[in-house]
Amino acid sequence: MWDFWNSMFNWVAAIFVIANARDICVRRDVAGHTFPSAIFFAVWAFFSIFYFVKLEQWWTVAPNVAIFVANAILLVLVFRFREVNRG
Repeated sequence: MWDFWNSMFNWVAAIFVIANARDICVRRDVAGHTFPSAIFFAVWAFFSIFYFVKLEQWWTVAPNVAIFVANAILLVLVFRFREVNRG
C-alpha cells in the first residue's frame, strides 16, 4: 500500500519535470531553469529505479523511470537552448 502512495508522489514529480521541459520547448529559452538540479534528480531517479526493484516495490519503479527520462530530456533541452540563446 505504501508503495502505491509513494508512486503517486513520484508521478507528480515526473509531471512537474515534463511541464518544465514543455515550457522550455514552447519558449525556446532556459531562463529560470537550472541544470544542476536536473542532473541531481536524474541521478536520484536512476538510483531509485534499482533501489525500488531490489525492494520489489513495483508501483514506484515506473514513475522513477519517467522521472529519469524526463530529466534527461530536460537536460538535452537546457543545453540545446542555452547554446542557441548565447550565440
